Amino acid sequence: MSRGSGAGGANREAVERLLLDGLHSSTRALQVRIDLELRREGFTGPQFWTLHRILDQGPHTVGQLAEAMNVTPASASVSVDRLVGLGFVVRSREASDRRVQLIAITPKGHQAMHRVWVRVARMCTELLSDVPLRDIEVTSRVLQRLHAVRGEAVPGTEVSA
Repeated sequence: MSRGSGAGGANREAVERLLLDGLHSSTRALQVRIDLELRREGFTGPQFWTLHRILDQGPHTVGQLAEAMNVTPASASVSVDRLVGLGFVVRSREASDRRVQLIAITPKGHQAMHRVWVRVARMCTELLSDVPLRDIEVTSRVLQRLHAVRGEAVPGTEVSA
């Protein structure tokens, strides 16, 4: 948190604390609702984000998935094995190097992701229905800045001024 001087600094600190508390509780509440939707499709949060990554950026190796998800290759491999078992992804050999296995989404995985995203989008629309667009835009910009501090972009959050 940024500490300022005088009364203005104390006020900023209090507002920053409210923001962080709000982000934490809102994120947690949304995550609980999303997890419920994921269980309806038969997969977990990490499996969902693995599928999302492959759907968004194309086939990956297990190592690439592990790095992107910030988990060990062994954990990523277990997740991929479960997704293969569900029929959501397939393993295939890289044509140029048969030692490399690529993980790609199947039509069944694509359909499951579509169903989840439709429900999550509906859920978010309902949650934000009473929030003015201006507030949503400001929040989006704040989140983008928070990610920028970490050197990350937030895909799909670009808002025109």
